[in-house]
Amino acid sequence: MFFRRGDLLVDLVPVTPDPPRMLGELSRMVWPGQFLDKWWAELEGMRIRTLSPAMHRIMKDPVSAYQGVELREKDRLDLAALATLDT
Repeated sequence: MFFRRGDLLVDLVPVTPDPPRMLGELSRMVWPGQFLDKWWAELEGMRIRTLSPAMHRIMKDPVSAYQGVELREKDRLDLAALATLDT
């Protein structure tokens, strides 16, 4: 699910907490417990619970493997950018 907040396009993926599982097409995937550790981002004064850089890195490879495709160039760029961030 996507929504736009100003110039930002936000991708929402519903996840059930115990055990961490996505809904819909990715529901058969099982994630490590730390996948849903609390991580907050601030945008225009609003606090949003989101994935930490580490959790985002954890997510990329299993999703592409599950879908049977190689990482997209966008994913490779995301991973390079995420590698520069803490946690």
